Amino acid sequence: MDTISAQEIPSQQIPIQPEATFKKGSFRKFFNLSSWIVLFALLPITILIFLSQDSIPGDLFYPVKRGMENVILAAASVNPATRAAFRTDLTEARFKEAQSLVVSKSNAGGLSTFVDEVQSIQLEVVSLKSDTERKKAEEKLLVKIEKYQSGLSTLEAKTEQNIIAYQFQEIPSPTTIPRTSVTNLPSAAPTFALTSTLTPTTTLMPTSTPVKQASSASSEASAPTVAKTSPTVPPQPENTQVLEQKKIAQTLKETKEQLDKIKKDLEENRRENKENREKRNENEKNDSSNRQK
Repeated sequence: MDTISAQEIPSQQIPIQPEATFKKGSFRKFFNLSSWIVLFALLPITILIFLSQDSIPGDLFYPVKRGMENVILAAASVNPATRAAFRTDLTEARFKEAQSLVVSKSNAGGLSTFVDEVQSIQLEVVSLKSDTERKKAEEKLLVKIEKYQSGLSTLEAKTEQNIIAYQFQEIPSPTTIPRTSVTNLPSAAPTFALTSTLTPTTTLMPTSTPVKQASSASSEASAPTVAKTSPTVPPQPENTQVLEQKKIAQTLKETKEQLDKIKKDLEENRRENKENREKRNENEKNDSSNRQK
């Protein structure tokens, strides 16, 4: 009986171990498979986000960039202070887009979008109820505006350089006018040279007319020729590139003025809030002193 049971026990334990190892291996395979599925599902979204980071208006992936910004903004809208801080950071993206449009495409359309965004954030920052959060948001926006004004000054300098370069390309060559005057006046130069340097002899004159008459006749004949070939260059219209750069320069100037106005409004609002806080604190002190009396 004992030998039979000893032989039967191993035979019953042999199929148990492979079943356990099979279950563990299948779970690992399923986990690895699901991880790869999730990775491949998120990979296109990750690639789109990466490609859209440096996109500007007009690019293929720019709507993806704005869509992701709207998703994050919706999540940040739970707290008004967090929403204002995130929108203030987004102004930097709008400014970089406007810079890229001006430099690469000579297009100042992004500047208006940028200014509208800053003005909208200004109203949102001023409307914050908490004095501490409003003060912090105002300081952050003021620092951003100073940074943007410095960047606009750099763009203005580059635009002025472009205008000068394009205008220099339009200047005609100075050798064109003397060449036309010499070819149109073949007889004027020899006539004046003979009358001024040589003595009046009969061998040099084709006829027996006096030298004064010949010189006066030649001068009368050459006068209308000179009038016809006088270098009266009509004012030519400016090049298209010059006009574009001048429009960009004007838009940059207006943008700086608008930012300066926003900055002054924020500083004025800060002063008013500070005065109101001081008055409120003074009133509270007076009330507390009156109660003690």
